[in-house]
Amino acid sequence: MRRALAVLLFVFPLPLLAQSSVSTITPTSGLVGSSTIVHLQGTNLFSPPSPNCWIFQTCGEVSFGDAAGSIIYESSDDLLVVAPPHAAGTVDISLSLPTGGLTPKLLTLKNAFTYEDPGNTTVRLLLPVAAGTQGILNTSWQTDVLAHNETTSPVVIAGTTIPPLTTQKLALSPASTGMFLQIPRSVFEGVTITTHVHDTTHDAESLGVDVPSVPETQFRPTVVLTGVPNDGRYRILLRAYGYLGVFGFLVRVRDDSTGELLVSTQSPVIVASDLTYLQMPISAPQTSHTLRVEVWGGTPIWAFLTLTNNTTENVTLITPSVAIAPEAPSLGPIQGHWAHAGNCMEVTNNTVASVSYNGCTFGSFDFAGIYPDGHFDVGGTVTHGGAVQPPEPARFSGLLNNGTIALTIKTATQTIGPFTLIFGSTEPCTPPCP
Repeated sequence: MRRALAVLLFVFPLPLLAQSSVSTITPTSGLVGSSTIVHLQGTNLFSPPSPNCWIFQTCGEVSFGDAAGSIIYESSDDLLVVAPPHAAGTVDISLSLPTGGLTPKLLTLKNAFTYEDPGNTTVRLLLPVAAGTQGILNTSWQTDVLAHNETTSPVVIAGTTIPPLTTQKLALSPASTGMFLQIPRSVFEGVTITTHVHDTTHDAESLGVDVPSVPETQFRPTVVLTGVPNDGRYRILLRAYGYLGVFGFLVRVRDDSTGELLVSTQSPVIVASDLTYLQMPISAPQTSHTLRVEVWGGTPIWAFLTLTNNTTENVTLITPSVAIAPEAPSLGPIQGHWAHAGNCMEVTNNTVASVSYNGCTFGSFDFAGIYPDGHFDVGGTVTHGGAVQPPEPARFSGLLNNGTIALTIKTATQTIGPFTLIFGSTEPCTPPCP
């Protein structure tokens, strides 16, 4: 797709002439071994590619000190970059931005990122299920927390010494709702913690399931679990985890293909020693064959689903992806004029939005359903063409992020976007279709 677009731009070059800037960097530090995902927010960062990008190798790159990072997402306003390994210390972040011409634009962020030596600090891991418990249908679940030491030196985890290159069961006795486990940061990359759960009443039929341990850095304000089969042969259970002080989770179940909201509920939580916990069965009308489950806790949380076969008691996990859109630090303004690249939007009464895309598609929706972290997925209508036509239903989804919106419009027959709109922009709107 990217190369096809480049052929079009060979005929209509779009050089990046506007001033580029970076407003926020999140996070501003990482370990010397890194693989830290760094989110750069700004304006006029990456323009559409041109043939010169590949011919003259001016596609753009991001470097940390003298080491090149790996770009995993790029737009005019956002970059997601995997920081490379580097010696401890503070380094510049250097951006070589594509311009559509032969020479890239250079932007240096002085002393922008610090590489830290692990030292004696620790990493907190969530063990989602940490003890055996009785289940329904006369099942009995046993849990083993296993630590595998992949290094050549012994390590101590939760009071248990793990010899080099061996796996050993940890002596833990927390509640079944889960717990946080402290891992020395200096050995974190060389130790794998796995929670193995199996039904002792069906040992001959099932080897059980491995539930992953989750670094605290993977917690997010909103967790989305997609591709959930809605089949009567399985029972679906949601498990969600948050910090102390979270008193309820908002759970929404949608049809994964249409986005239709099927269930919305505010559920109280169980308070454990150092976390809060929700266990909730998920059900929806059988007319929806595949579900999407959205969980919001107000503060960063983590969640996953278990699908248990009612006959064999085999368990399948559905976990969230960590490579998701970056969190919105603040929503910023809403009411007023939004524009970018010929597309426009007017928001009145704080929530009612009217969108014009490419001068030929006009939409209307209400921002009232926006999540506190800036994500939204709401219903509305669109019309097409210059002549007056009856409106059709549409879904409007995206991320409101400190004065910018990434918006996608989806109807029964097409998907438009995502495209970006900027609050207060003076860019002109594309004239309506004749």
